[in-house]
Amino acid sequence: MAEQRFTEHFDTLIALVTHLSSTHFKSRTPTKISEALGLDRAEVMKVLDLFPGFFRRSKNQSQEDAEYFYTVHLRYARRKQADSSESLSPEELSSLFNLITQMTTHEHESSLLALELREAQKGIQQTTRITVIVAIVSALTAIVAAVIAVVFKT
Repeated sequence: MAEQRFTEHFDTLIALVTHLSSTHFKSRTPTKISEALGLDRAEVMKVLDLFPGFFRRSKNQSQEDAEYFYTVHLRYARRKQADSSESLSPEELSSLFNLITQMTTHEHESSLLALELREAQKGIQQTTRITVIVAIVSALTAIVAAVIAVVFKT
C-alpha cells in the first residue's frame, strides 16, 4: 500500500504546526517540543523529519543537548520582517491546516482507489482462470469428439 504519511501522523502534524506557529520561541528542539506537548519524542522527531515541506531544521544546534532547532517554514520566512517572532495569523494557520487536511483526504482517496484496483484485478484474474479452464475443457471435448468420430467411422 502507498505510504500514508499524512493519515498516520495527522494528530502529531497538527500539534507540531500549531505549537511551532504559535509559541513565543522562534524555534525549538524536538525534546522541548515533546515536553511542551506531552508527545513521544521519537514521534515528534519522525514527523519533523517526514515533513520537510512544513518544518525547517536549523543549522544551529542546542548547546544543552546538541539537538537541531525546528520551526515552521512560513514563520521562518517572515523572520527578516520587523515582527520576526510573531506567531502566524489565524488565516495563515488555517491555510496550513487546510493543506494538511486536503493532503490527508487525498491520501485516503488514493488508498481507497488502490484497494478498488486490487479487488478489480483479483476479479480479472479469476475471470481469466475460468476462461482458461473453459477453453481447456472445450479443447478436450473437441479432441474426444474427434477421437469418437474417427473410432466410429472405421
